[in-house]
Amino acid sequence: MGRFALLRQEVEQRPPVAGIVASDIMDLPENLRLVFNKMARQGPLTVGELAAEFGLAPDEARQIGDGLVAKGYLKTEVREADGETLYRLSLARTRGLRPPPDRS
Repeated sequence: MGRFALLRQEVEQRPPVAGIVASDIMDLPENLRLVFNKMARQGPLTVGELAAEFGLAPDEARQIGDGLVAKGYLKTEVREADGETLYRLSLARTRGLRPPPDRS
């Protein structure tokens, strides 16, 4: 099975989410985890950059990116300067940690 078919299968098997938190990235398959970590550190990726990261053709990368958008892992935006589509992590809201109650 080729790289594209494997990625597509992994995306299809992922449960839908309302965004992800950083700790969720650790539980992803390696090929998704590496790309998501890069996005978390460096920001959104263009279709061409996503293709390079996954080792896919741009049209295949767009299909994978769109599948991850449909599942709630990524969001798309259009860069105003050139109309390029960008894929960005869809981060879920996390509850803030509260200090333990004062028991004095």
